[in-house]
Formats: sequence, C-alpha cells, structure tokens
Amino acid sequence: MQHLLDAGIQWLLFFAVALFFISLPMTNSRLAWRLRRWSGGMLLLVLAIAGLAMEIRVHPIMAAAVVVIAMFAAYGVLEFRKRLKLRKPEPFVEYLNLRSMGKRPVDVDDHPEAFGPNEGGAAEDRHESA
Repeated sequence: MQHLLDAGIQWLLFFAVALFFISLPMTNSRLAWRLRRWSGGMLLLVLAIAGLAMEIRVHPIMAAAVVVIAMFAAYGVLEFRKRLKLRKPEPFVEYLNLRSMGKRPVDVDDHPEAFGPNEGGAAEDRHESA
C-alpha cells in the first residue's frame, strides 16, 4: 500500500511540474492560467497527501482528531453560508440595483428621436398637435 501511495504522489508531482512548464511559453492566455491553476492545485494535493500520510504514521490518534475537527469546521462553514443566503434582500435594494444598471422605463413622447426621422410621422407634427 505504501508503494502505491508513493507512486501516486510521484505521478501527481510529475504532472504538476509538467503542467507548469507547459504553461510557461503561453504567456498570459486563459489556457496558461488554467494550466497554472491546475498545477498549483496538484502541488497542494501532493503536499497535503504527503503531510497527512507522514502525520498518520507518526501520530495516528492526533491525525484522527485533526480530521474530526476539520469535518466539524467544514460543517460549520456550510451552515454559516446557508444562513447568509437565507436573508431576503429588501425590495428597495432590488429597485436600486435595477436603477444602477440603467434599466428604467422611458416614455416615447419624451424622446421623439426614438422613431427616427421618417418613421411614425415627423417628430415636430406630434409635438405641435399635443
């Protein structure tokens, strides 16, 4: 089992370094950033697996306690995020959001140019008759 874990860590580290070096000549493209992000994620995964495996061998009870504490912490974060989402925004805030996006009703009579110069009659005729 240990040899399988070591081989998996070696392959993950190899792919992390390979993805990083593949992304270098691409400068600032989206693909380069995505490859670097994957490379960084794989490197963090390698470090986490190696550190956890080493910690389990040295202090198995302490490692189990850390895993249990991490589970409760993750559950607490999820519950906190769920409670934040349950708040309904005030209607006035939604109204202000719509106003800030520039979406507001415009009356056609206020803007005679909306029809263009030859569509819907002359703009001057409409305003003179009103």
